[in-house]
Amino acid sequence: MAGARLALGIFIASIVQTLAVALGLGQLMQQLPLIVMAIKLLGALCLAWLGVNMFESWWVNKNTPKTVLNGGENVSRGLVLKGFLNNLMNPKTLLFLSVFLVQLTHSNSSFTL
Repeated sequence: MAGARLALGIFIASIVQTLAVALGLGQLMQQLPLIVMAIKLLGALCLAWLGVNMFESWWVNKNTPKTVLNGGENVSRGLVLKGFLNNLMNPKTLLFLSVFLVQLTHSNSSFTL
C-alpha cells in the first residue's frame, strides 16, 4: 500500500510537470538557459538535502532496534507528498519533457483542446 501511495504522488507530479511544459515552460527554458541552470541547481540542492537527511536519520537510528510502524492516515499522506515532491523536484524529468514535448508543437498553430 505504501508503494501505491508513493506512485500516486509521482503520478500527480508527472501531470503537473507535463502541463507546465505544455503550457510554455519548455519554450521558456529553450529561450532562457538561465532558467535551465536554476532548475538543475534547485534539483541538485533538493537531492543533496534528501541525502543528508537520510544519512542523518541512519546515523541517529543505527543502534536502535527496528520496529514496525503503524500505517496510519498521517503516514499515508506523507508518502503521497514525499512521492510528489521527489518527482516534482527531479530536474531530469523537466528537461526531458521540455525537449520532447516542444518537438510535437508548431509555433504557427493555435492551442486547441
